[in-house]
Amino acid sequence: MSSGYASTVSLVMAFRNSREFLRALPRKINVMSGNIAELILVDDNSTDLAAGELSEIIGQVAPRVRLINMEGIGAGVAAARNAGVSAASAEYIWFADIDDEWDPGIVDVMHSEAVESNADVVLCNARRVDVDGKWIGTIADADHHSGSTGQDLLRAILDGRVQGHLWNKLFRRDLLGAEPFPGTRAHSDLGGILAIAARAERVVCVTGVLYSYVMRSGSILHSKDYRWTDLAFCASAARRVTAGEGAIGHDTIDGFVLRFCTIPLLNEWSRRAGHFGRPSSAELRQMLYEMGGVRGKRLRSQFARQPKRALRALLGVMSPETYRLIYLTAARFRRESVSIAPARRAESGT
Repeated sequence: MSSGYASTVSLVMAFRNSREFLRALPRKINVMSGNIAELILVDDNSTDLAAGELSEIIGQVAPRVRLINMEGIGAGVAAARNAGVSAASAEYIWFADIDDEWDPGIVDVMHSEAVESNADVVLCNARRVDVDGKWIGTIADADHHSGSTGQDLLRAILDGRVQGHLWNKLFRRDLLGAEPFPGTRAHSDLGGILAIAARAERVVCVTGVLYSYVMRSGSILHSKDYRWTDLAFCASAARRVTAGEGAIGHDTIDGFVLRFCTIPLLNEWSRRAGHFGRPSSAELRQMLYEMGGVRGKRLRSQFARQPKRALRALLGVMSPETYRLIYLTAARFRRESVSIAPARRAESGT
């Protein structure tokens, strides 16, 4: 796949009200390799920065910095990332969340592999850590992915072997198009990467855990500003990008909807009891039916593939309140926090 861009990397970071993390940015960027041609910072109408403060921070960053100020109030991370993509001048783009951590060599490793293999997408492994850096879990996308084409990657995302995060992947700029990410409040990375994968020609992986996703209580997924139609959009996107793809069966697509849309929607509904805008039980059932994951034979086919999730989905559509009680009881038993933090995480990702 040819490109009219320089064979380097544009690093795109969208943020809103992220003063603490912006202050740490020079430390994280300046130790990275020279393959970063530019750092594109997209400010989604921050209100926590003093006059001249952002310019001071930018002046401490070694690569060329391009600052984009979004118009409107809180355009959202998807619109901010799309603006960053439009401004990018390098052949490859890496999306990082401003409040995360990463290996200083992540861009060098992925870019070198991309150039050597003429790849459209490069994957690496990542880890989840808490705010103190304590390991929570591993995101082994590179270990679990097999195959070398975009259809292989799409299939791996649909069946759960590869997750829809952006920050552990390097993308060829031409592959993304003009506005690759849908305008959902959350899950825009998942909604976008399905179509991106479908367009890719060559996909490669690199070994090693190179990115650390810091789990914070104020993330978009944990904030009160949740949009209930976002997961339905992801379900529709999966069906749309696989239409006519005979190699990807309906069972695989229905499995994706069950794993990444149906169960997450039931969980969100369960833990947000009492919050403004939460659908009623009847409205929830209608949303689940419209997504298609709980309809008759589609759900029955998943009992052989994902029996526990299929059983949970059946319970959720039959008795949402019973599902909610079991979910909350299990969460308390595991000592997991299911409260919704009033403060939002730095709006740098989903």
